[in-house]
Amino acid sequence: MNKSFEDYYYGLRLDYEKTKFHLSKNSCGVIRFKSEDAPQILVIPTSEDIDYPFTAQGFTSGNNGKLGIPEWNLLRRVKFNEGDEIWEVSNDGKEILRAIYSKEDKKFIIIK
Repeated sequence: MNKSFEDYYYGLRLDYEKTKFHLSKNSCGVIRFKSEDAPQILVIPTSEDIDYPFTAQGFTSGNNGKLGIPEWNLLRRVKFNEGDEIWEVSNDGKEILRAIYSKEDKKFIIIK
């Protein structure tokens, strides 16, 4: 289970060349949601044109002692539901709830 930004960084293999993700940022955002549509629209990505660390096996390759994690592609966009969340996850594992989805406003509302 991912517990820190470093876990996400290496587990998702965000350490590739020319990445926009850097551990020096000290944190990342994570969207947590539930969807009844997800099982029907999730597929394991496959392609012969994508190089390592892509595995085409349903899991990222992992790096730096971190296990690979499930990797899926959505066939279409997921509709967010009331109460879905955006969390900030730090290098030290601290998590802070930053926003909650408002169905009425059709957007994530930042928590102050």
